[in-house]
Amino acid sequence: MNLSGLKIATKLWLFIGLVLVLLVGIAGVGLARSAGILAEGRAQTLVAQKMVQVATHWNGLTETNAARNHAIIISTEPAVGDAFKDLIKATSAEISVMQKELDSLPLTDADKAQLQKIADLRKSVMSLREKARASRAAGNNDEAMQILNSEYLPTNASYIAAQKELVKMQEQRVVDVQAATESRREANSMGIIAGLVVVVFLIATGTMWLVRSIQEPLNQANDIAARIAQGDLSSRITTHREDEFGTLLRSLATMNDSLGRMVSQVRLSTDNIATASAEIASGNNDLAQRTEQTSSNLQSTASSMDALTATVQHSSDNSRQASALAASASTVAQRGGEVVTQVVSTMQEIDTSS
Repeated sequence: MNLSGLKIATKLWLFIGLVLVLLVGIAGVGLARSAGILAEGRAQTLVAQKMVQVATHWNGLTETNAARNHAIIISTEPAVGDAFKDLIKATSAEISVMQKELDSLPLTDADKAQLQKIADLRKSVMSLREKARASRAAGNNDEAMQILNSEYLPTNASYIAAQKELVKMQEQRVVDVQAATESRREANSMGIIAGLVVVVFLIATGTMWLVRSIQEPLNQANDIAARIAQGDLSSRITTHREDEFGTLLRSLATMNDSLGRMVSQVRLSTDNIATASAEIASGNNDLAQRTEQTSSNLQSTASSMDALTATVQHSSDNSRQASALAASASTVAQRGGEVVTQVVSTMQEIDTSS
C-alpha cells in the first residue's frame, strides 16, 4: 500500500483507527480471557465444593452406619439388629447414590483414583460386615468379635480415612483452583500490559512516522519558499507525493517556473530597453551635433540678418532720398507741362492770328 499517496487526514484517521482497534482488541481479548479464567475457576471451585459437600456427607453417613453395624455385631439382642437393619439399608442406598453423584462430576485423575480406592474399601467393609453378622447369627460370637476387631474395624477406619482424604483433596483443590485462577489472571493482566506496551510502542513509532511525513515536506517547502524569496529560481522541484504536501510542492514548482519565465521575459525586455536606450542615446548625440550645427548656422544667419538689416536700412535711406528727388522731378515736370501748355496755347493763338 502506497502510504505516500494518502491524504494527511486519511493517514491520521487510519492511525487513530488502528490504535483504537488495537486497544479495543487487547481490552476485549483481555476481558474475555479474564472472564473465561474466572468462569473456569468458578466452575472448578464449585465442583470441588460440591465434592467436599458430598464427601463430607458421605463420610458422616459412613461413620453412622459403621456405628450401627458395630452395635449390631457386638449386641446379643436381636432387637438391635432389627432396629438398625432398615436404617443401615437406607443409608447404604443413599451412600450409593452419593458415590454415583461423585462419579458424574468432572474429576481429575487423582479424584478418580481416590474414589476407586474408597469404592474398593467400601466393598471390603460391606463384605466383612456381612461376614461378622453371619458369624453372629450362627452363634459364633468369638469369631464375630474376632472379625470385628481384626478385620472390620481396621478396614472401616481405612474406608473413613479415605473419605476424609477425599474431602481434604477437594479442600486443597479449592485452594489450588483459587491460586491457579489468580495466577492465570495475573498472567492475563501481564499479557494485557504487554499488549498495551506494544500499542504504546506502535503509537510512538506511528507518531514519529507521521511527524516525519509531515515535517520533511514542510521543511522542503519552507526551504524552497526561502530560496524563491532570495531570488534563487534555479531549484528543480520534484515529488511523487499525492497528499496535500505533494500539491503544495507542485504549486511551488509551478510558481518557481512561472517566476523563472517572468524573470526571463523581464530580462529580455530589459535587454530590448537597453538596446533602444542605446539607440536613443545615439540619436540624441546625433541630434545634439545637428542642434550644435544648426545653432552655428543660426549664428551665421543672425550675422547675415544684421548685415541685411543694415543694408535694408541704407536702402531705405536711399529710397527716401530717391522719393524726394522724384517728387522734385514731378514738380519740375508739372511746371514744364504747364509751360508747354502755355506754349501750345500761345502757338495756337499765333496760328489763329496768322
